[in-house]
Amino acid sequence: MAGGKATQECVGKFEYMPDNSYKANGTCTHTFKSGDKRFHAWEEGTHIKERSRFTITGGTGKLDGVKGSGTYALDELTDTLQGGTYTEKVELP
Repeated sequence: MAGGKATQECVGKFEYMPDNSYKANGTCTHTFKSGDKRFHAWEEGTHIKERSRFTITGGTGKLDGVKGSGTYALDELTDTLQGGTYTEKVELP
């Protein structure tokens, strides 16, 4: 399940600078078909030289106690929809 498909809802704060750089951070909830959830905190911006990164902060159901981290790259598909890829290391309880 750690690598299974899930929907994702995220919130965050973006700070844009006059030099066109930016910093952003926030949290996301992944909801799997089973109803189990996994939470992560994310960080991105022009100050990060590689892919954006995240830290898994917990979960519910079978994912209670999950931890890990990874990187991601997203593409804007519409004003409200993104698609992307994640590379992650997950430690299940």
